[in-house]
Amino acid sequence: MKHSTRKTQGFSLVELLAVVLVLAVLAAVAIPLYLNTRKSAAARTCKANLTALAAAEAAFVVRHGRFNTTPMVDYNATDPLSGGLVGAPEGITSPLNCPWDGAAYTIAGGGVGEPLTISCPHCATAKGGDNAHEAISPSPDGFSFYYRTLSAPATEQ
Repeated sequence: MKHSTRKTQGFSLVELLAVVLVLAVLAAVAIPLYLNTRKSAAARTCKANLTALAAAEAAFVVRHGRFNTTPMVDYNATDPLSGGLVGAPEGITSPLNCPWDGAAYTIAGGGVGEPLTISCPHCATAKGGDNAHEAISPSPDGFSFYYRTLSAPATEQ
């Protein structure tokens, strides 16, 4: 009886196709999850940024009696009312932008006796807002998480 001396080397075409199929299924599941996680993280970061800006503005009001309507510029220690909140004692360490695409937050109002509104450009209530964040991370009660309105500071009589 003669034994075959031929050795099998490498993988068969069926084995290679099976591996490619498994990798394709994994990619089809993992890529959408990864992209959705990134969008969700951007939405959560946007909420945190708006909360930080609102807290800095509230602290500025307590100290100076009015809102800072230019918070994204550098703080001026010699004249705090002429500068922004970046680097201020009650402020933020660096300018904050929406992590979705780096767009600047909209700051409206804040004059004497006016409330101050800080909103994300992707908020449904923003002029021309595309509602991108609410599509990823909707609020349970319909109230948008992506803007903050601060009451006008009380004036002394």
